[in-house]
Amino acid sequence: MWNLFKRKEVEPTRDEWAYLKGFSPHSPDSVVLHQRPYHLLFVYGRMQSGHADHEFFGGEAMELGTVFTKDKFALIKRSLMADSYPIPLDRSPFSIPELPIRGELRLVPTNKLIDLDTDRKNGVKFVRRMVWVVLPFRSRNGSRLMPDLKFHNIKCWMYVGIQDFWEELFDNNFDMFDAVSRYTPNKEELKEYYYFTNNEYNSS
Repeated sequence: MWNLFKRKEVEPTRDEWAYLKGFSPHSPDSVVLHQRPYHLLFVYGRMQSGHADHEFFGGEAMELGTVFTKDKFALIKRSLMADSYPIPLDRSPFSIPELPIRGELRLVPTNKLIDLDTDRKNGVKFVRRMVWVVLPFRSRNGSRLMPDLKFHNIKCWMYVGIQDFWEELFDNNFDMFDAVSRYTPNKEELKEYYYFTNNEYNSS
């Protein structure tokens, strides 16, 4: 990588350009990310449709539908009224269950994903990692939808809270956190899940 600064009048490689253009202390894998123009991202909080930060991607992200995580999480929220936001954790710090999370699948530009790394303090407060999500759908037979619900498994990025960071805050500010609401689906094929809706801003 540092060969770029040792030689003169030589065009930088693609990886060297990506390093210079996309380096972020919260995106140590920025060179790898820049090898693709877009990435799949699971959105479960304030950037969902109809929420305050929906325009974070500036209209550049493609919405691909409602999905559910295959893994189970404890979904906690930082209770700040209109500024509340959710924090998924691998292990529940309170006596709440670990469940799938409902959210939205987005195709986002690489530069926006790196911006989000900075916003989420990737590696400090959250960690961006690959997870499997499930996309429910009904197949079509001619002009009619088939009654049985089917599922696509899709791998995408997700921001998960770093357990040690948030548990230390829970210990010192227990009253500032609460569990996100749980929902029981009316379809037997689906399981109970967490879902961060606009009601979460009013129940802080």
